[in-house]
Amino acid sequence: MPQNSTASCDRQSSATQNFTAANFIATNSAAECSEQNLDAAAQNSTLENSAKKGPYGILDEIYHVCLDRKLNGESALSYVASLYAKGENAYLKKIAEEACEFALACKDLSRSELYADVAREGFGEHKAGEPRYDVIYEGADLLFHLLLALGAHNIHPDALLDELARRQGQSGIEEKQRRREKS
Repeated sequence: MPQNSTASCDRQSSATQNFTAANFIATNSAAECSEQNLDAAAQNSTLENSAKKGPYGILDEIYHVCLDRKLNGESALSYVASLYAKGENAYLKKIAEEACEFALACKDLSRSELYADVAREGFGEHKAGEPRYDVIYEGADLLFHLLLALGAHNIHPDALLDELARRQGQSGIEEKQRRREKS
């Protein structure tokens, strides 16, 4: 998490506005949002609340905020509602954009590790000299927009987790071959 965390861009008042990890992810997803510094106590509170929920609780919470914004959000006040209002292409383009940024951040991290002693400060878009953070940042953006798209189609993230569990222990090559044989 960055030294100066940011407040939520999604200014819409709602009972669901009290979550913290989702605010952080949503804030970092909206480039046009202005950042506000939180003091160290607020940052620690954010980390503690996120840890209590666990990673899957946070996914569920963000997903339900997306559903709320889809049904009740005002696009002038909510980044999520504004993407839904623009239509499917808007949030699908964001997924493609974030996937590309995530992939490039991974490549930059690999390159920075290769050249660790030479100009490391040249790597890291979001935190100079910290390309690992870029991978985390872009991964969070990608995950956030994926949850937004799932919400658009009323598919709970548990369905993805169930699919991953179903695939656990299977050879990807064998599974792909079985699909080819069926078609």
